[in-house]
Amino acid sequence: CTFGQNTNPEYYNTIRPYSTITFVNCDFDGTAFWFDMLPAGATVTFENCTIGGVALTASNLSTLVTSNIKNATVK
Repeated sequence: CTFGQNTNPEYYNTIRPYSTITFVNCDFDGTAFWFDMLPAGATVTFENCTIGGVALTASNLSTLVTSNIKNATVK
């Protein structure tokens, strides 16, 4: 899967998962895109994903996940 910037400037590029989710082999283009409002107790896992063409790692995870980052992991 590929996630990119919305062409309509009135919309934000945000994913708001409401429960535990795993993204596998996804590419996030890195343009104004973030995860937000992850509910307490839910987790997000990124497995073999990239952001802006760079492998998503624990050290650059904060460029993608902006809230409750403690509930996000990278495999």
